[in-house]
Amino acid sequence: MHRPRSSVCFSTEGLTSGKGFSAFREAAAETFPFLEFSAPDVEDYSCELRVKQIGNLAVFQIDTAALSAEITPQSARRHSSLAIQFFVRGGVRVEEGKTDLAVAPGGALFAPVCASIAHYQAGTILRSLMVSAERLSPLLGAGWSANKLAAIQRGPALNLLEGWLASAPLPDEEIGPELSSLFEKTTIDLLALALGATGDERARIEETSIKAARTNAVLKLLRRSALDPQISARVIGRALGVTDRYVHKLLEKTGRTFAEHVLDERLQHASRLLRDTPLKISDIAHAAGFSDISYFNRVFRRRFGMTPSEARTYNSRDCE
Repeated sequence: MHRPRSSVCFSTEGLTSGKGFSAFREAAAETFPFLEFSAPDVEDYSCELRVKQIGNLAVFQIDTAALSAEITPQSARRHSSLAIQFFVRGGVRVEEGKTDLAVAPGGALFAPVCASIAHYQAGTILRSLMVSAERLSPLLGAGWSANKLAAIQRGPALNLLEGWLASAPLPDEEIGPELSSLFEKTTIDLLALALGATGDERARIEETSIKAARTNAVLKLLRRSALDPQISARVIGRALGVTDRYVHKLLEKTGRTFAEHVLDERLQHASRLLRDTPLKISDIAHAAGFSDISYFNRVFRRRFGMTPSEARTYNSRDCE
């Protein structure tokens, strides 16, 4: 598999009119050397592209005006990469020989590097993963083919993969080799499961990587919902299609209970409000999900080693 730079962060914003498309082609060439790009409106082309290389994976997101990407037969013979593309907004029509395949918003496309041309709609936002076919083949068995273009049916494994990719490190975020290896392994496992892994490999993936991805999904939703007074393991579980008991079980390995995670998120929010706003402490407590001010003061001091009033004074001194 071609190894691109560790990260790419590109935008046409601020570029001189008429220069955006050529600048995009130059930025994209490192990651997609097998693609030849064209656009119906070169003069007014706009795009944002973010790429993060993690081990042998390339995770990228693109927000683009109308764009075509062609893989020539010569390029297809030189590269063995494949991609899965999730369409957050917009869609694509792909021509491969006599095959004409369309993917609508919310859909997903399995796209090997084969002679084809893809026409992306204006305003398309897609999140994608690129990996070598050699990494997937051992997980999918002898009957699997990496050469077939296909729209992938939505299902639990595919949804987990999309959510997992959404948590990928940003292009400018440094991660160590251990975290990089874990992210790469889990991603490939989830992709193999979405593409039909069976037998022992499926059992292994469900026992390891599925749990890692679901724990990540639980924590992500918990952080987003921690201030909701109705939050509970049952609510989180229902949103993710698992039981509240399973939510508690997933969190066991984090070393904290569901209630402890919620409490910490609320305290962190309260700490930010103390630092960044002039709100009264009682109002901050309510805004952070605490109905009992005495309890708020007590758990805040236990967490940060000072009362909310002391924390506000301390932050004020730091700003002077």
